[in-house]
Amino acid sequence: MPLRERLMATFLELVDIDSESYHEYAISRHLQAIAGRLGLESFSDSAGERLGSETGNLYIRVPARGRDIPPLCLSAHIDTVAPGRGVVAVVRDGVIRSSGETVLGADCKAGVAAILELLYMSAEGGLRHGPLEILFSVAEEQGLRGIRCIDTNNLASRKALVLDGPGPVGIAITASPTQDNLDFVVRGKAAHAGVEPEAGVNAIQAAARAIAGMSLGRIDAATTASIGIIKGGTAVNIVPDRVVIRGEVRSHDPASLRKQEEHMVSVARRACEEYGATLEVEVQRAYDGYAVPDGEPLLRLAELAAIEVGLTFGAVPTGGGSDANFLNSVGITALVLNTGARACHTTDEYIEQSEMENLTRMVAAMLELSGTGLPS
Repeated sequence: MPLRERLMATFLELVDIDSESYHEYAISRHLQAIAGRLGLESFSDSAGERLGSETGNLYIRVPARGRDIPPLCLSAHIDTVAPGRGVVAVVRDGVIRSSGETVLGADCKAGVAAILELLYMSAEGGLRHGPLEILFSVAEEQGLRGIRCIDTNNLASRKALVLDGPGPVGIAITASPTQDNLDFVVRGKAAHAGVEPEAGVNAIQAAARAIAGMSLGRIDAATTASIGIIKGGTAVNIVPDRVVIRGEVRSHDPASLRKQEEHMVSVARRACEEYGATLEVEVQRAYDGYAVPDGEPLLRLAELAAIEVGLTFGAVPTGGGSDANFLNSVGITALVLNTGARACHTTDEYIEQSEMENLTRMVAAMLELSGTGLPS
């Protein structure tokens, strides 16, 4: 079957399977069935049990085809954000979208489809490569929770390609920030809002003053900050005694990360003191940042492959995180490749069919060009 036809069929089949985070069992079984038909070994780990979700990360091992070189990991996540149930794909003029009620799921099913096409090409003898380890992770959209549960002993690879970047194919992501999540709990005092409001301490008012005083958005060239969740209050006639504020800080610069966090905490403390409320703060590391060095062989390989298949190559940093953050933190050099998905995490998400083809051809070229090995 021609690349375009099979790749399209594969992608639409994946999109048709509901796989919101923590509900990836059906798509994992689908992928295992494909691996079985191709005579490939596959297994899932215990991430599902540890996360309280349906299934774990999925591994597929592919033997070398004509290349005696170190193994390489190809990775993509199989979960989607909500709303991702009952996706109806609409294909028009070579562009695939959802009907508008859900996300499409091209993030990251475009990457999954490309990897599956490479497996088909390998099984048919149309692709030379060294040993491949396929890692399909779960719960990536929930702060990389799935991949953080992997047992690194399941991977022999010291290099990985993560097919999960949004935007035009041909671009490699060379740096990602560290992200910390901040949880603020503002505690006031409840009282009857109409009878004796002066006896209470309004936690919502203190929280509002805190947020209003914070510098948010683009802080500097390396740093962003956001408040994304506010929860509090039980009724309009009760002075609210508890508010939860949740936000994040991301930065490529550790010093700037610390400075922004200290700023947000100090502003919140001052606001609570002003209103007589108390404050509890918890800072949690979501993931560590990384930077792929200019001399990394994977980066050069990506450039050569992009040029070979007629793409414009670029190497850029990102403000987002991916499974590559975790892989790099455990000593597996991971490079993210853009998949062509656009407007991700929205109901306007779309992908051009030609971009999925370009991604598949680019990674296939990388595997073919790696015949002299991937230097460690």
